[in-house]
Amino acid sequence: MGVTAKFGVVFGGSRMPRLESVKGMALPTVLGLVLAMGVSLVAAWREVRLQTWTTRQDAARQQTRQAMQALLRDAQRDLQSGTAWNRNTQATGCQAGICKNIDTSQWGATQWAARASEGARFGEASATQTSPLAQGELVHARYWLESLPYDTSQRVRGGPEPLSPALLYRITVWLPATPQRAMQVEQVLWFQDDGDPRAPGVAGHAVGWRKLSE
Repeated sequence: MGVTAKFGVVFGGSRMPRLESVKGMALPTVLGLVLAMGVSLVAAWREVRLQTWTTRQDAARQQTRQAMQALLRDAQRDLQSGTAWNRNTQATGCQAGICKNIDTSQWGATQWAARASEGARFGEASATQTSPLAQGELVHARYWLESLPYDTSQRVRGGPEPLSPALLYRITVWLPATPQRAMQVEQVLWFQDDGDPRAPGVAGHAVGWRKLSE
């Protein structure tokens, strides 16, 4: 009995509290690990969301840039055709994408947007309205052409020869706002002189660019 009682004291009074202490430390440790894993998962999820959003934004910007460039090239081909000005039969104002005898120097994106019904549609002059761009991204896009006064004393191009007769044009391209992007308006100055040895369809070159989007 004495031996049994002695071992009972040792077993019950010394070993059991140590086991309970280990159990007591395990629960906070497990909870800490679960919490750390949860924080890591949330951080990883947020990083994936951010990367996805950034990729979508980059793709949207690239798509808009390509659409603007396609619209600008279409307007350029229209200008180089030499027949664009025949579409405007008015004495002044904008019609079918041609603006004449009107001061648009102070117009911003809002004013051009208000003139959308007077702009030229993508592919209208180049007979490519059946293209995917004309039916998709650029279906509501418009552009305008203007012939500006050119002072030969303020030469756009270098060289000793006088650049007269010469013409300076302005191309305005407009994309309406969508849920993915804001309204886009850009202008390009296009210079052309009669001494250009190239064929009319490829003559001239851009000499300036600015963005009017608000």
